[in-house]
Amino acid sequence: MMKKWYAVYTRGRHEKKVAREFEQRGIEHYLPLWHRKRKWSDRIKTVAFPLFPGYVFVRFTLEDYDAYLSILKTPGVVKLVAFQGRRPEPIPEEDIESIMRVCQSGLPYEPFPYLKEGQWVEIRRGVLKGVRGYIRRLDKNYRLVLTVDLIQQALSVVVPVEDVEPLW
Repeated sequence: MMKKWYAVYTRGRHEKKVAREFEQRGIEHYLPLWHRKRKWSDRIKTVAFPLFPGYVFVRFTLEDYDAYLSILKTPGVVKLVAFQGRRPEPIPEEDIESIMRVCQSGLPYEPFPYLKEGQWVEIRRGVLKGVRGYIRRLDKNYRLVLTVDLIQQALSVVVPVEDVEPLW
């Protein structure tokens, strides 16, 4: 059987610990990190954070029961990601390869909220801070649509992508 990539959901802030455990157990894994400067009262330091908080990727054959159990029994691991509690779902190889290429490219990158057209969002900063609506994608910005259902009317405004945060 061919090895495939799977997402492991971890306890909060346990991604690096889980990755170290996988390393010690000889489990093929990948934890993409991004770097950000953090300021303390006495110094500024560059700190590495997980690119996808709460997740570490592992590569194994699902039919390898020993590897499967070893992953699940790793301290800090909550579960392998699956849809509706079913069998764990593999992540396409090209998705992981693309992430690896970006992380190794030397180009600046950072996490970005997963937003979809039609999703309800809230503006987190600027003159529209606190305004809620749904988004329509528009080039490098989002078009936020506000509706008044009672009179069946709406308005839209273009907002910068960095100001938009999803409502869960």
